[in-house]
Amino acid sequence: MTGHFESRGEVAYVTSSEAAALLTDLQALEALLVYLDREWTVKEAAQHLGWTVLKTYRATRKLFDLGLLVVSQVVPRSGKPLKKYTTVEGCFFIPYHLTPVGALEQLLDLLERDARQHLFERTARVFESEAERRQQEVGLHLFRNSQGQASIIHSLWSEGQAPRGIVRTLLEPQATALWNEWASLRLDYDQAKELQERLAALVREYAAQQGSGRYLLRVGLVPLTDAGPS
Repeated sequence: MTGHFESRGEVAYVTSSEAAALLTDLQALEALLVYLDREWTVKEAAQHLGWTVLKTYRATRKLFDLGLLVVSQVVPRSGKPLKKYTTVEGCFFIPYHLTPVGALEQLLDLLERDARQHLFERTARVFESEAERRQQEVGLHLFRNSQGQASIIHSLWSEGQAPRGIVRTLLEPQATALWNEWASLRLDYDQAKELQERLAALVREYAAQQGSGRYLLRVGLVPLTDAGPS
């Protein structure tokens, strides 16, 4: 046991707000994940992170000073020996109440912010590329859908044609494989559980593939009211 965590089985259970704050800092967290259950010198870790050695050393030192990293191996060489670091355990648990964020949704936002930004940036580039390929404009389309609901979608437009939703246009065989849609659903609990299970199965199925392209997938389903089995 240290002042910052307790070893509970094979889990490092974080016990200090200082360690929890460090591990919800995205750079420190990224550094810890590189060392998680692996042994690296600072230089090797820097290569995996795509950081400078100095930046990696500073992050490594902070984690080491709190006991979250340990020296696992000292490699002799002429001059100063090389140290290899690894995490103190292969698994960490950080209680939410110790983190410095004010609400759980802020922590969710913090951990997904970079991936979400990447998703938006890549989606925008695909929209622009598709508009250029078709020689059409891309913009916002405001209208009422077939259920009478006011809707806003990203669409393509050209003179003499009605705006057409760009995401559905991308379903055409030769178009880029992109899907991005929000939907407000009215489902019974059993229907929602079925959808949850089917989405999870699809993600597992395609996550196991080893194709040549790289894609980012984000799937979400959440009840808008308290909902449970009847």
